[in-house]
Amino acid sequence: MGIVCTGPDTRGICKKTCGNGFYADAKVQSCALCSGNCETCSGTFSNCTSCRVGQYLNNNSACVSDCGTGFYSDNSTRSCELCNENCVECIGEAVNCTVCKDGQVRSLANKCDGSCSKDEFIFKDKRFSPKCVKDCGRGFFAVSSNRSCLRCNKTCATCKTNAGTCTSCPLGKFLNSTVCVLRCSDGYYGNTDSGKCVKCSSDCKTCFDGTKDNVCSSCREDRYLSKFISSLYFVTNQTLIRGKKETRISLV
Repeated sequence: MGIVCTGPDTRGICKKTCGNGFYADAKVQSCALCSGNCETCSGTFSNCTSCRVGQYLNNNSACVSDCGTGFYSDNSTRSCELCNENCVECIGEAVNCTVCKDGQVRSLANKCDGSCSKDEFIFKDKRFSPKCVKDCGRGFFAVSSNRSCLRCNKTCATCKTNAGTCTSCPLGKFLNSTVCVLRCSDGYYGNTDSGKCVKCSSDCKTCFDGTKDNVCSSCREDRYLSKFISSLYFVTNQTLIRGKKETRISLV
């Protein structure tokens, strides 16, 4: 009587090796199916030796999607590899640290070190360990005394020296000296190119926000408003009124 092969591989062929996705079960002398995440396994269905795409082989011979703290996912080998000894967490390679041990900061190359160089500042990130940077970046300012980066006030887009000394403003606001305002003072207009309050033409008492200083909305006492109004406005008695058609007006 001949040998009969049984198991998930039901093609009835006796082979020296079972192939990917199967392992040789010595007890019953047949090929058995590996665990679903294993590309290959050995000895038992859960003892993975390599993993499917998107899974990584950990130290317990299991295929996982997340290698866990202290390890990183190596896409080339589909395995979990140990982070550098100074890293608590890392990404992509052992020395590309995202979280360092207590008392250490991340260098410009994302290596964990004891301190930043003299021309660098410490930038604190809520998600990762403090990092050394050359420039604190938009929305932050550098503190020379302790070489750190601090956040600007919410009213500023950028600032310097301290949190409330704005150097530029969020969209819709204009820089008036070092303060961001919705509307510039009389005699000034919001320049939409520079984002700053700029002095109106000497003929204007007030002028419209835009890119020119001579688009007056009201005049100084010895001047009279005479202009072509295009859009939804016309002028009377030196006061801007909402209208519905284009008109040329001259106040005398």
